[in-house]
Amino acid sequence: MKKIDVGQAAGILANLGVIAGIVFLAVEIGQNNELMRAAARDAQNERIQDYIEQVYMTPGLAEIIVKARNGTPLTDVENLKLFNRQLRLLRGYEVQYREYMEGAVDSLPRNWKKSFYEGNYRNPPLIDTWEEAKTTLRPEFVQHVEENVINH
Repeated sequence: MKKIDVGQAAGILANLGVIAGIVFLAVEIGQNNELMRAAARDAQNERIQDYIEQVYMTPGLAEIIVKARNGTPLTDVENLKLFNRQLRLLRGYEVQYREYMEGAVDSLPRNWKKSFYEGNYRNPPLIDTWEEAKTTLRPEFVQHVEENVINH
């Protein structure tokens, strides 16, 4: 029977320990990635809820949205309020895009084109705000929207 010396045994145990550590680290990274994706989904849901709640929490906003959807002229103050609401939605889309690019979410929502050309949540189309609003957004996001939503 062949004897294994203490040095060989220690080396084998050390190698097994390294392999076990790598496996443990891989499991931890997988769990962390799932937590990151869950947090991104939760944040996206919170943004959507907040956007919807604004309609009944902000006095006069529902009336502005209805006027805009019906093509009724808005006052300068109403235009400002509507522009900032639309900009808030675009900034939410920008955050979703950034989360997608960083791998926090697996895909982008499919309703962006509808939001730009038909409106969403009964809001006016975003395309009416886009030209002015895009100057305040990150260039990579603007390029993505121009290539994949507006000119697609």
